[in-house]
Amino acid sequence: MWCSTKLLCKECDNVFHIALPEPHRISDGNQVTEKTSPNLSLDTNDPVYATLTQCAKRISQLLAAPTVTANSDVESSLDDFLGAVYALIIAKRKNFQDRPDRPINIKPVAQRADRMAAGNVKTDGLWIAGFYFNNALSARRPSTIAS
Repeated sequence: MWCSTKLLCKECDNVFHIALPEPHRISDGNQVTEKTSPNLSLDTNDPVYATLTQCAKRISQLLAAPTVTANSDVESSLDDFLGAVYALIIAKRKNFQDRPDRPINIKPVAQRADRMAAGNVKTDGLWIAGFYFNNALSARRPSTIAS
């Protein structure tokens, strides 16, 4: 049994559909049982979300391919790629805005560091959106150190 609700983000006017599952979902043999909640449902009519969900679909298809399941390095790379897709979804949800035309203002960063040092962690805002965007960019960068 699923309970669903809609949320409207006042910052970006996106509508989010959140589905709350029962405490335990039984596996049907092929699906993984998940105990996380709530789930975020994306508006796939939005071009960015549509692209990201297509990336996730392709990753899912690749993870089922015998040539991929035979190679743990490829599986690991696809896991990292899916993490990058997730980070981009959250960056968009948190209203990421690029700032190529202006330098970083370090004062708010220093203030955030002070608050975090005191145990107060902000979980919303443009800095967090940028964190997720940058995390997606840095997912599984090849090592530059020769082994």
